[in-house]
Amino acid sequence: MTHAPEPARPERRPNAAEGCPTCRELDHAEASAVASRDLSGAVDCRVLRRRHRSSAHGAPVAAAVVVHDGRVLLVRRRVAEGRLSWQFPSGKAEPGETVAEAAVRETCEETGLRVEAVGPLGERVHPDTGRHLSYTACTVIGGTARVAAADEVAEVVWAGHDEIPAYVPQGLFEPVRRYLDAVMRR
Repeated sequence: MTHAPEPARPERRPNAAEGCPTCRELDHAEASAVASRDLSGAVDCRVLRRRHRSSAHGAPVAAAVVVHDGRVLLVRRRVAEGRLSWQFPSGKAEPGETVAEAAVRETCEETGLRVEAVGPLGERVHPDTGRHLSYTACTVIGGTARVAAADEVAEVVWAGHDEIPAYVPQGLFEPVRRYLDAVMRR
């Protein structure tokens, strides 16, 4: 007796609202922002520290949260991204580069300031740009902040805690805000 072959099943493509197809982890705030995106190329986030989201959003953007003498470093982009004009030094991670390494590199490239990564603060898909951002706390190890990449950055400023809302009126990512509250109000 011969059996008819089973009909081919359509390939199941994971829905972003289900999270990573390997571990199903997804930040709930991110779910609605990425609901239409496919994460089928993701890899085990527990192995790569949640770098799998870069497959859905392109190379992750690494942002450096640099605090020095009770002030935080902000840069004003030559070209605003939507409502964003002032932001942390940031840029895309290059192939093989961790987000912490990218945050350190981008800070130096944009501001001339040499920094060292202290630790991760969190990740999200930015609600205004749709980009995957990874925030890294950094400390200054040398140099003076200045406009070092005039084609990208128009100004740099060291903002006090109470000045941040004037530069970032839409508010900060909650883990970054908590970090700044803790380190800037000492």
